[in-house]
Amino acid sequence: MREIDYKKLISNIDEMTNTMEYDAMRSAGKMKINADTLYSLVKLKDYYLKKLPKTPNKKGGEWWLKRIPKQTQTLPHQRMTL
Repeated sequence: MREIDYKKLISNIDEMTNTMEYDAMRSAGKMKINADTLYSLVKLKDYYLKKLPKTPNKKGGEWWLKRIPKQTQTLPHQRMTL
């Protein structure tokens, strides 16, 4: 039995969705025709995203908040004059 590559499957669904959205932007008639298919692709993508294995966060917590520099000096456009 073959292993399913969910990441590749999700990227293929994204590519199909993008192609159909671009096609729908050019024609209102195609938008009506493709609406059900686009809805199904979005639901299918959600289904496969849930099947992806969970990877633990190695850095722990919200590590990106620590990288935001604190503003120590106000810029001229931020000063209020009365």
